[in-house]
Amino acid sequence: MEHHLSWFDANAGWIGFAGLVVGVLGVLTGFIFYWLSRRPKRFGWQLMDQTPILSRSAAGLPIRIIHGDGVEAQFPQLSVIRLGNRGKAEITAHHFDGPIRVSFKRSKLIGAALHDRLGIGVTADITQEGNSATFTPSLLNKNEWFEVQFVTDGDVETPILSARVAGHDTETVEIAEKRRDFWRLVQFISGFMFVVISGTNVFAPHDWQPPGVAVTLIFGVIYFVAGRRKSKAPTWRHPRHR
Repeated sequence: MEHHLSWFDANAGWIGFAGLVVGVLGVLTGFIFYWLSRRPKRFGWQLMDQTPILSRSAAGLPIRIIHGDGVEAQFPQLSVIRLGNRGKAEITAHHFDGPIRVSFKRSKLIGAALHDRLGIGVTADITQEGNSATFTPSLLNKNEWFEVQFVTDGDVETPILSARVAGHDTETVEIAEKRRDFWRLVQFISGFMFVVISGTNVFAPHDWQPPGVAVTLIFGVIYFVAGRRKSKAPTWRHPRHR
């Protein structure tokens, strides 16, 4: 009498592999949520724009930008940095371990000003020290952010920002860079799994190939999505749109 294997017996290998994948993803997800929950105060920043300031206005009138020593700027640039609370708990001035410092290395800092685009009433006295500006915001609740505009003279360069907040155990980083690192890791893992499962599926018995193709396609989609998300700019939510 011919014995017919059940579907579960015939696909026991793939079922076990799928369980392993789900288990690994569950562990990674749990670790990520644990990591996010233990860091309720997260201060992030992003370089939003860098634009040369034209020498003439739309009406044809000359625009002159003068340094503090009376020298006219030759290559004035406007840089806009957005800073905000990316965590869950409010951040006050007392939470900062010293002021936020934004420094330029190759260009001359002419001036800096705070722009409260959200109208949340955030304040910060900006002090200029050579090619660096220091300031400490008054209060940032969840999802609140503000911008600081810098006028420099010289080459276009990415400024260096340093800040530390209580409850944040690493140096504050540019969130676009953090986003790229995260999705680059996801893309590497999904690409590795795509290659491994594709190779395994080629040498697998014929009955095992359909599940292998499905899992391979899933990791291929994850790889594609991660590549798109990696190059997408981070979004800054409005505190009213939670």
